[in-house]
Amino acid sequence: MRTTVIIGGGLSGLAAAYTLQQHNIAYTLIEVKRRVGGAINTVRQNGFVMDGGPSLINHEESEQLYTLLNSLHIGDELFETKHGLSLRSGMQTLTDTLDRKLNGGRLHRMAVSSVGQIGRIFTICMENGLMFDAKSLIVAIPARYAERIFYSYIPEISELLRGYRYDTIARLSLGYANEHLPTEPLKATTQKYPFVYHFNGPPRAPTGYSLLHMGVRLTPPMQLAADEIIARAIKDLNLPPAPTVWHLDYWPEADPLDVYELKHAQNMRAINELLPGGIALIGDDYAPTPLQKDGIYRIMKRIQLAQEAARGVANFLGAKRN
Repeated sequence: MRTTVIIGGGLSGLAAAYTLQQHNIAYTLIEVKRRVGGAINTVRQNGFVMDGGPSLINHEESEQLYTLLNSLHIGDELFETKHGLSLRSGMQTLTDTLDRKLNGGRLHRMAVSSVGQIGRIFTICMENGLMFDAKSLIVAIPARYAERIFYSYIPEISELLRGYRYDTIARLSLGYANEHLPTEPLKATTQKYPFVYHFNGPPRAPTGYSLLHMGVRLTPPMQLAADEIIARAIKDLNLPPAPTVWHLDYWPEADPLDVYELKHAQNMRAINELLPGGIALIGDDYAPTPLQKDGIYRIMKRIQLAQEAARGVANFLGAKRN
């Protein structure tokens, strides 16, 4: 029997696993994709560092973030821009570093179909027919998938998560030589482009170049080809037609909408009351308040929520921290 199973290897799942490890709790992390990190990923090309997910972190989190990065020995990654904080080598540096610190079991390319409970033991049924059991369980997946896996276990939770809505925003990065860019600062002027951020030169672009990182709202979701999305953004924002580099990424659940609804906090309280001891539900979708605004992320708040959940599981198991 496994001590703890973590479903989902995004930032929340990784932070929870790292916290359990500090409490000497054995865990197995299940991730449906080939890689961990979720929406956080970074592409490097011709001296440009382009994030496919969030690229900026709220200034208010600087002290807490620096403390965390220092503890992971990557404190020198942090730098400040006029828009917010960021990491020199890209945001994936954080998830990759957490990933390297972990020594627990891994199951990649495996999907969970349902969870349940027999006595005091949690059961995890996989879509390939395998079943695992565990003394505790951390669910760190988007609400639209959590709704499905809880359906036969605690249907009231599924009902509260049913129809969870997401804003369909792709992250687009465009690199240009400075001499080719408009002299006036670029600004998002419509709901179609909720944010545009400008990184001038190192560490995110070569000297003499700039990297533009923007959100592109897609309605209906992702029905245009990448080249069409890029061409429209270039036209709408009056940019030069041939960027030096570009990168477009889309994570369907990256921008939860229900967290902005008045009923959200009430629903989350109801879900937490329905969850038995030893099980936790974590991630952006379940935060009591939104974790981002205008494309700027409160990454430490998300990590702290995952840490709190993992400590709750540790207390349930009676574990002691290193």
